[in-house]
Amino acid sequence: MAVVDKITKSGASAYQAPHPDGSQVVDIKNIRVVIYPAPNGKRWLAQGFEIDYISQGKTVPDVKRTFENGLTATIHQYIKAHGDINRLLKPAPMKVCLAALEHAFGASGSIVARFSQLSIHDVNLKIEYLQLPLAA
Repeated sequence: MAVVDKITKSGASAYQAPHPDGSQVVDIKNIRVVIYPAPNGKRWLAQGFEIDYISQGKTVPDVKRTFENGLTATIHQYIKAHGDINRLLKPAPMKVCLAALEHAFGASGSIVARFSQLSIHDVNLKIEYLQLPLAA
């Protein structure tokens, strides 16, 4: 697996390299994420710009957590399916960014922030299953 090292004009970066133990080190820095209330006002949305990824949550801390956890899971699945994160590294479509910004600047309490994440993914999973006997 080759090293993936990309930097956008906005300063966001993504780096992936193999670790000697067989896992993959992925370092994503400075992606722009806008957090805004959903149109129904009952949930919060977090939309990444440099990475086309969105999550939702009941509160601002909840949506941040679901964004981080969901992006980690998405990175893991990309590595598992494709061997690298190249296909993941695409910006959100312009209409998605514009819609997110429209909601963000039109709603009170919206937050615009940058997000960085370092994660290690073991793509050589070894799962031990325990099968319990049927109940009598």
